[in-house]
Amino acid sequence: MINNVSFDTIEPPTQPPPNNWYVILDTARTSIMGPPEIIKSLKKAAGANDDGTIDCDAEFGDLNIQSFSKFYTIPAKNLIIQNPDESCSIALDSMPPNISQYWIFGVPWFKSYCTVYTVENFKFGVGFAKVVA
Repeated sequence: MINNVSFDTIEPPTQPPPNNWYVILDTARTSIMGPPEIIKSLKKAAGANDDGTIDCDAEFGDLNIQSFSKFYTIPAKNLIIQNPDESCSIALDSMPPNISQYWIFGVPWFKSYCTVYTVENFKFGVGFAKVVA
């Protein structure tokens, strides 16, 4: 369950989120999806347009995610997608309003964290991903 999502520093929440937010990890999703109002404000904070286009050299803070007492950071560079036409998009998309209590973490998450699943126990572990050239 997620408690807070923001760029740069996460301040302790003054109140709990209005809903419980649940996370789905999806290796086929190229973006991070979340509640429309939060995604819209994150796009704006990053300097992206409403349609998700962004300057390929845009500089903005890392995305910080709080889940209970744990903090996870997705580097800003993992949130910029280079399109085939050389334009760029930000890897943030809105969930449909009827399922906005969910987040889907796609490729930006997997570029940042090594995720190990244990199917028998329905558990997973997370560790930092190390890029090897």
